Amino acid sequence: LGLSQSLVLRKVTGRWAWWIGANLASWLIVDVALLLLSRLSGDLDVLRGDGSVAEVYLSLIATTPLTGRALLWVLAPSALTVAEDP
Repeated sequence: LGLSQSLVLRKVTGRWAWWIGANLASWLIVDVALLLLSRLSGDLDVLRGDGSVAEVYLSLIATTPLTGRALLWVLAPSALTVAEDP
């Protein structure tokens, strides 16, 4: 996911490669957190690890703050590339 998005970001910012790592790191952090939560609490039925729709949505919602913060840094005005007029 981060790789395909970075192809678009490459045209806009010089920090596009960082987006791949930030995306990977945020998904890994959330997956580990969800795994630990599912192991610690048998009551959380959405954290079964079977790819249920609720689990996928929970993963997407949980990664948003991490990837959002990284995207703000990647797209900071100081990192944007200016298109030159021909």
